[in-house]
Amino acid sequence: MPRHYVTGEGCVIVRKGRGYIAFDDGQRLEAAEGTVIMIPAHRPHQLFITEAFEAFIVLPASADIVFEEK
Repeated sequence: MPRHYVTGEGCVIVRKGRGYIAFDDGQRLEAAEGTVIMIPAHRPHQLFITEAFEAFIVLPASADIVFEEK
């Protein structure tokens, strides 16, 4: 998924597959089956998929996803 941020806190629940979420400060969080990742509001990040991937993304109803160029 391209680089973006969300205006509300997000939760990623990985159903299957493997990948990672990379943040602008160099932090990288592994995303594998069964992983739950909380992403703070307004923190730019990007999802990289390394194996067939399915996930649920939970966001506040009022949140917007903002795609931006680095």
